[in-house]
Amino acid sequence: MADALVTYSESDSEGELGEEVELQSESDDDDIDKVPEEKLQSLEFNVSLRDMLCNPHLRKVLTGLDKHPDPASILDRLMEVPIFKEFADECLKICGESENDA
Repeated sequence: MADALVTYSESDSEGELGEEVELQSESDDDDIDKVPEEKLQSLEFNVSLRDMLCNPHLRKVLTGLDKHPDPASILDRLMEVPIFKEFADECLKICGESENDA
């Protein structure tokens, strides 16, 4: 079963963000962390995460991260943003990793 990356963005009133959720297969040769498809599905259907994604500030932060040329380089700064940290911690909790494992 292929691992996948999930990209999420939503249109705002200015139309600067495209609204879509897509799965993109990545080759096994990539040097990125991957989440198994089963765990992605548990993220997709989690009510707590869905509620968090109703927050327009969080969605703009996630869209900025997704569009950044080097997303890994800004993760430390984003973890200082309370809503992003809460979202990331919830994702890790659902995927079975504690904050100390990450």
